[in-house]
Amino acid sequence: TDQNRTIPTKIADLLAKTPAADSTDLINNAMAVADLGEKGLMELIKQLEGGGDKSRQHFAISGFSFYATQTGKEAWRSMATNAYGQALSQVTDPVVQQFLLVQLEQVGKNDAIPYVQPFLSKDRLSDAASRVLATINTKESLSSLHEALKSAEGNSKLYLVQSLGYAKYQPATTDILAIAKSADGPLKNAAYYALASIGSPTAENMLATAAKQS
Repeated sequence: TDQNRTIPTKIADLLAKTPAADSTDLINNAMAVADLGEKGLMELIKQLEGGGDKSRQHFAISGFSFYATQTGKEAWRSMATNAYGQALSQVTDPVVQQFLLVQLEQVGKNDAIPYVQPFLSKDRLSDAASRVLATINTKESLSSLHEALKSAEGNSKLYLVQSLGYAKYQPATTDILAIAKSADGPLKNAAYYALASIGSPTAENMLATAAKQS
């Protein structure tokens, strides 16, 4: 019976039917991923590491992410968030981690924040991690971005400024103003764009001066 099939067998059967030929197969494949459970989905994710063609795994996971965001699929969305989030710290390939962050950008709510926070300071992944929290766009997720900005360096600081500007997060205005005054190059430009996006009156004079100089 289906209950007696092992997770590796279920994954093998799923991948044999991936990519889906039509929308019905796509839904069936998403149901098959859901049937794996959280641990089974993590096993599928771990197959993304290593050599070889991983397109079938990508199709299966991306399809599940899509259906997990649909109305009435909160249990799927929660399962996806937990599996992707836990796998983020268990896989070591930055390309796989980037893929998981993109999935979390789709399915994540506040439950994704603790999983994503550690990656805000990792140069290669901070862009994707920042976008996850900006897209979640809650008081909690944006506060996490703002908190990370206070100790950020290098590219991470640039991506955090961009994300806070994208989210129009007014509480970060003072910190971004300070960056605009002290930074140069791309970071200074990112701070200007963020301040313009936030639309804070306190930044108007600085932005007007910068516009005249450009």
